[in-house]
Amino acid sequence: MDHSHAMSMQEEGTGILKECRRVVLLVGTPNSGKSTLFNYLSGGNVRVGNWPGVTAEIYYHKRGDQCIVDLPGVYGLGGGSVEEEMLISTLANIGNVTVLFILDGTQPEAGIYLLVQLLEAYKGPVKVIVTKSILSHGLGIHIDVEGLERRLGLPVIRVSVLEGIGVDKLAKALETEEGRARVRINYGSLDGYIEMLEHKLSGTVKIPNLSPRWIAAQLLSGDPIIRALVSRSRSDIVEEADRIAAMLAEQGVDPEEVIASQRLNYAEDLVRRHVIRRRPGELYTRLEKVLLHPILGPLAGGLVLFTSFLMVFTLSTGFPLNMILYMAGFEGAARALEEYSIVGLIGGLFSIAVERIPESPGLLDEVLASVLSGVGIVASFIPLIAIATAFMALLEDSGIMTRIAVAFHPFMQRMGVSGRSVYPYLLGLGCNVPAVMATRLLPERERVRVIVSLPLVICSARLIVLITFVFAFFHNPLVQASVAVSVYILSSILALFTARIAGLLSGRSIGEKVYLVMDLPLMHKPSMKVVWWSVRSSLIHFIKKMGGPITVAAIIIWLLLSVSSPSGYSLGEHIGGAVGIIFKPIGISGDASWILGLSMLTGSLVKEVIIETIGVAKMMPDPQEAVSSLALTPAQAYSVLLFYMFYTPCIATAMAIYFETRNRRLLASTILYTFSIATIIMYLSYTILSLAGV
Repeated sequence: MDHSHAMSMQEEGTGILKECRRVVLLVGTPNSGKSTLFNYLSGGNVRVGNWPGVTAEIYYHKRGDQCIVDLPGVYGLGGGSVEEEMLISTLANIGNVTVLFILDGTQPEAGIYLLVQLLEAYKGPVKVIVTKSILSHGLGIHIDVEGLERRLGLPVIRVSVLEGIGVDKLAKALETEEGRARVRINYGSLDGYIEMLEHKLSGTVKIPNLSPRWIAAQLLSGDPIIRALVSRSRSDIVEEADRIAAMLAEQGVDPEEVIASQRLNYAEDLVRRHVIRRRPGELYTRLEKVLLHPILGPLAGGLVLFTSFLMVFTLSTGFPLNMILYMAGFEGAARALEEYSIVGLIGGLFSIAVERIPESPGLLDEVLASVLSGVGIVASFIPLIAIATAFMALLEDSGIMTRIAVAFHPFMQRMGVSGRSVYPYLLGLGCNVPAVMATRLLPERERVRVIVSLPLVICSARLIVLITFVFAFFHNPLVQASVAVSVYILSSILALFTARIAGLLSGRSIGEKVYLVMDLPLMHKPSMKVVWWSVRSSLIHFIKKMGGPITVAAIIIWLLLSVSSPSGYSLGEHIGGAVGIIFKPIGISGDASWILGLSMLTGSLVKEVIIETIGVAKMMPDPQEAVSSLALTPAQAYSVLLFYMFYTPCIATAMAIYFETRNRRLLASTILYTFSIATIIMYLSYTILSLAGV
């Protein structure tokens, strides 16, 4: 093949792209999902095939002054194929290219090897799009997207256009120029020769988009495409590379083999750190038979979920193991477990920090004390979030969660939703926001029913409030357990009842069937590395979400409590008192009324701040001490707790509902409905408990 002539032909072929202000170039291995993504981005009728070579030409879509281009799939750079020439020519001759690298989630090894070569070669922006993630999960393949993103220093986005996953992030990524990270590979004994060639190339060979170091390495390995490209202006450098290669060959060193081997080692290291493949075992095959059994399945699934959450509570707070110890007569051990639990220890550290602040603090010290009190309360529950996420990740990675969805489908079907909705409901136990987003996998009518009911699922933020109230006001272990369990049972009933009512209001007949169609991923031993990825992601999300807002909220709450009106009361007392009227029918007045009212307002923004507000108002960083100082009766405490559990979704969940549905009326109805339900339940529960003499 005459590569000089071929390269000239390719330059002519890319001429039309030079008219575009910006070119978005889709690059990837064959069958990686490029054409499907291009079809989505362009809205055109591009043919999608399952075999290499279907995109033998350059397909492009012009949108204003931006061109989206689908190039033929390649397995590497430097092999001399026509497809590789098309890619290198486009990168070399078009100066405004953003590369969307398509990484096939079912074949990540081959894609990462190509990605390493691309990042070493191209100096422009690159963004990695991971496709077929749902299919890859079913095959037991997991990619650490966030870890890969940090390692490479460029955006890595998991996208499924068919399920609508990641399309918003993709749209934003197309509008930015970020993603200019480089890969520098150590070629050992060849490095000196490569650097010498790189120095000769710099400033003399006009290929601004390609890395001189990569070009030098390609010349040394005998890449025919790069040889033809460089020969036009500096044939002497090509001859120098040939002399070096011949000398090395006499020494028994093959430059092409060494360079390819070092690149492969770099790619394999990325795969080893950020890709996990699992295979099913005999134990999991037997477990699958139990979970899919029509009678044993729901029982086994329920037992798995119950045991998981039992472990979450015990490891983070000591509950309900402390209850068992009390019943067995080991009261000292039970109290020690409560005092030295993970939550208790972290809260104690912040209490010590606040106590060390001077007794007559200045303005800065007062703000610091307020911030420490608020942050300490929320930080003490970080282990709870980590442990809960870990258990959920274990169930999901192993494939057990999918089987539980199948097992629960007959019951869920009676409530107007399918077994598939178990996943968003369970995800809602961690956070309602990703749960709302997870409903994208559901059919549209079922999706709306689940969305409006998700705010009634007790998330980890409200779990913080629940645990604090339980330990602050209920001291008998059996009563503590009963209160906690009753809240979760009521939450489940309300969520499913709401989904059923929403289905009836949407026109669904009572006898209408809701079908479940889903792929069952291979069951396998869960990978602790995959679990860690989930925990890490959850904690980073929590800290990013809560770090700034908690600090700002603590300062705002301090200001509200510090700025006094002419009457001598703080602004927070006035606002909280006006809102706290809602608690008057259950006999709450005075300081408790305005503190709970102010907490209700701040908690509508972020639920964790409910306890923070009480702690800052009382200047007590220990959550149980702060809440118990409100001096509520058990009936009042339980009724207020139920109100806090169900009144209005937090602002993040509300925004997620709106962005997922684009329906303001639905959002307003959801907020009004949940607030009404919470208020009615609060008054009703207080009335019943008061009549019972509680």
